[in-house]
Order: sequence, then C-alpha cells, then structure tokens
Amino acid sequence: MNRFLFVALSLSFSIISSAAKVELFVELDPMGSFVAHSESVKGRAYQIGNGIKVQGLKVKMDSFKTGIGLRDRHMRDKYFKAKKFPYGYIVAQGQDGTFKGSLTLLKKKVPIEGTYKIENKKVLAEFTCKISDFGIDAPLYLGVGVDNEVKVKGEMEISPLPTKQKKSVKSKK
Repeated sequence: MNRFLFVALSLSFSIISSAAKVELFVELDPMGSFVAHSESVKGRAYQIGNGIKVQGLKVKMDSFKTGIGLRDRHMRDKYFKAKKFPYGYIVAQGQDGTFKGSLTLLKKKVPIEGTYKIENKKVLAEFTCKISDFGIDAPLYLGVGVDNEVKVKGEMEISPLPTKQKKSVKSKK
C-alpha cells in the first residue's frame, strides 16, 4: 500500500522543476508508518482564476525512497512493478480549494478527489487513494501489513498559462 500511495503521489501535484515532489504517507498494521518521497515528477500546473489545472503529470515509480532499501525495492519491484509500468499519471482540475481528477497506475485509471492550496506560486495538493483499486495485493512482510488507504501529498510550481489558454479564459468572461 505504501508503494501504491507513492504512485498516487503523483496526484500530489509536482512539476518539472526541482521544487516538485510527491509524498506517500503509509500507515502500517499493527502499528507504525512511513513516508515515501519522490522528486522525479514532470508535468504542468496552471492557475486559472481561483482554480487550477494539472496536465501531463507523471511520476517515475522507481524513484520513491523511504530510507529503507529493502522496503524501497519491494515497493518498486513487487507493488509498483516499475520496470513494466515506469510512471504513474495524474490529471486534475479544481476550483476554490478542491479538485477532481484521475490517477493512473499499473494501467488502471481511478478517479481521485482532494484539496489544494496555492502558496508562494506553488500548488500544494492532498488526496487519498486505496491500493486495492489498482489491483495491488495488500503488502505484508514479517507480519506487518499496510493500510489499504494511502495519503498522497504533492507540491509543484505554477507554470505560466500558455497564450492559447489565456485567450480562451478571457473569452469566457
């Protein structure tokens, strides 16, 4: 599940800049937790009025790090299957602090909903997803499992709105 959350992480909008990142917050059962981090994120986030639009967001699935090599390897190879499915994808659009979109992982596209805020020309987004929605078996290692629901947080810089979109936004007013 931890690995799945990182994939969902993609949703936690990150952009081509070095400031983009995705974090997966994974709860362990019976107790404990960990966070997986990736800064290997590409895509664009645009601010349109009081809304946002995220396009072409992709996260390299083998780039998540937890600080424990064995866990990283299990996440990458067993759960994310990063050699076969190297990227997780997110598309989203929102207004007034909430967004809807989709997360594609392991060739399964799942709807997502979450919240966002804009601070210092960056979009900070958060949503949750269930690893079971992507067909990922519940991770279990030495009697420690992972909760099905994973929190995904992302951060990315806001890109300048392309000229074509600026005109189409103005013409709608």
